[in-house]
Amino acid sequence: PTWEYRLWRDADLAEAALPPRLAEAFDQAESPAERSDVLRLWLVLQHGGLYVDVDFECFKPLDELFRRFSFITGLSNVGAFELNNGLFAASQDHALLQYLCDHVARPWPEWGEGDVDQREAVAYQ
Repeated sequence: PTWEYRLWRDADLAEAALPPRLAEAFDQAESPAERSDVLRLWLVLQHGGLYVDVDFECFKPLDELFRRFSFITGLSNVGAFELNNGLFAASQDHALLQYLCDHVARPWPEWGEGDVDQREAVAYQ
């Protein structure tokens, strides 16, 4: 793909145009990391593209993955199955990102508990 780099700063928040529910979650976040979690989902949903934390190093071009898949992420190394939000990419308006944005800050039992066998639901409960 043709790449455009964009660094979003606090001063750019108004331009991000978070919808009310996400803006509330952003404002109630307890740390900059939590605010970033909310914002990165919304920005990639709105614009499409790739989000990468600064502590990642790319060893190979990602172009072939973008040609083949509409959503890309890594797996975390936390001892449980967990999609990593430190590196992910999606096409604009991707359904999975819309789902995640719709469920940001909602309690786990409201949206995910029924989908996971409780014997396997070990991360962040």
